[in-house]
Amino acid sequence: QDVDLAAAAADSWQGFAEQAQAQGVTFEVDADTPSVGRLDPEALRQILTNLYDNSLRHIDEAGHIVCRIRREADGWTVAVEDTGTGIGREHLPRIFERFYRADTARSREQGGTGLGLSIVKHLVETHGGTVSAESQPGQGTTISCRFPAA
Repeated sequence: QDVDLAAAAADSWQGFAEQAQAQGVTFEVDADTPSVGRLDPEALRQILTNLYDNSLRHIDEAGHIVCRIRREADGWTVAVEDTGTGIGREHLPRIFERFYRADTARSREQGGTGLGLSIVKHLVETHGGTVSAESQPGQGTTISCRFPAA
């Protein structure tokens, strides 16, 4: 069904706003307009919730998270970018595997299960899309979900 991606991005953030404020983390949606895509709204909410949760788990105080929504010639890209701790290059190929945690001590301490990104991958692929990650340790991470035009 048609979904306003920018509104979904902002709405999905609401459950994290209090925690983010306590951590001094700011958030913004940077979207092309109009930002209406044909996606399952519940799946999109789950994707965004998992990505936001992951970013907040691995971000220091006074960090920043942005959800960028871009219209492409053949669909949409929804990317969540953070200024968090980043992921080492050796871990990037495996972060979408079930139960994989790049930082096991920190993840266990903060309650991570290693399922969030594998769920994101599954939901994106269910919509015929792809997911990728870019990261630099100490500089943050961007997870990009590309969805085809309906």
